Amino acid sequence: MTTIEHVNITVVDMDAALAFLAVAVPDFKIRQDAQSPKGYRWVHVGNEHCYFALQEPNPSSEPSIQPRSTYKSQGVNHIGLIIDGGCS
Repeated sequence: MTTIEHVNITVVDMDAALAFLAVAVPDFKIRQDAQSPKGYRWVHVGNEHCYFALQEPNPSSEPSIQPRSTYKSQGVNHIGLIIDGGCS
């Protein structure tokens, strides 16, 4: 069986994203809320089974327009899966 462990998303407005998730998935709680060494905020919000890894855009680089730049532009960065019997 495969399950989603987490989804990493860069968000422009962390507080708005957290407010949305509080309504959309009320059983999700903030698991960690921290500042990265590079100066952006990141928050893990979820339950005991899965979570969203939200992060603000990395301020140490210029935002990209096209093509999308992972971890710098708004949007999904990666999805972590747990696969029974799979490799890590």
